[in-house]
Amino acid sequence: MIRYLNKWGILLIAFMALFPARESVGQTAEIEWLKFDKGIEKAAGEDKIILLYVETDWCTICKKMKKLVFPHKIIQPLLADSLVPVRLNAEDTLRTINAGKQWLSEADIAEKYQVDRFPAFLFLEPGGKLLYRLNGLQLPRDFRKTLSYFARKEYLIDQ
Repeated sequence: MIRYLNKWGILLIAFMALFPARESVGQTAEIEWLKFDKGIEKAAGEDKIILLYVETDWCTICKKMKKLVFPHKIIQPLLADSLVPVRLNAEDTLRTINAGKQWLSEADIAEKYQVDRFPAFLFLEPGGKLLYRLNGLQLPRDFRKTLSYFARKEYLIDQ
């Protein structure tokens, strides 16, 4: 009987570590996701790095990121205060964005950055130059480290 409880206890602890309690999400203010053109303008004006989050409607991992990771108490302040969060749908050909001399759809922008896996997280300089790319599910602790690295512009030291 003790062995049986120990196995279930270990399983329960592992489950709790992978899926923290809802309180740790820490709902504060909602993140204001910008369109690509507005994000470029804001990043240039504030000299901040852009986090371009590329999703699709069918992506289940994208839905998990929106529900569990983005609202997390260690992620939300970085996205809201230290970076410029921009979101686009890689399959949306209807929403267009003024890209200077031409109008581009969100799908065109995803193609420009060669996004082919979802979700994709692109870290861009204020002018739109790609610095770094992540794909797939990001766990809050690891994602926070990456967000902080770019928010504090530590990548400039490593160049």
